[in-house]
Amino acid sequence: MKSFDTVQNKAGYYAEALYEVLSETEEGDVDAILNNFFAVLSSKGHSALLPNIVREYIQIAGREKNKRSTLVVSNEKGKSEFREKATEFNIPDSSLDIVVDESLVGGFRLEGNDVLVDGSYKRMLLELYRSFVS
Repeated sequence: MKSFDTVQNKAGYYAEALYEVLSETEEGDVDAILNNFFAVLSSKGHSALLPNIVREYIQIAGREKNKRSTLVVSNEKGKSEFREKATEFNIPDSSLDIVVDESLVGGFRLEGNDVLVDGSYKRMLLELYRSFVS
């Protein structure tokens, strides 16, 4: 009888490989990749691992989703400027979502990995207002 640890390790390896391949794949190719994946599992006699692979895949996808950062900018011009800068510094589009929030007035907010970098004019103006009021 195989140990649980060995089964989880195999499922983890398969799930990691599948996640890496699918994350770099065009949407139209997903069916062919999944069919090939199922064929490999079957040929190796590992079809019974499928529920564990799915569970591991979901965990990996959740972890990877949390690694994404969101950059909030004040206008469309800022959005295009930050995309250009990200390209210059080899930051992949898949790791950064850029959204527009016109209430920022100017500047940016970078949110991700439980960190917030707030370089927005909105925050600066609110701090100035609070210092005058209090």
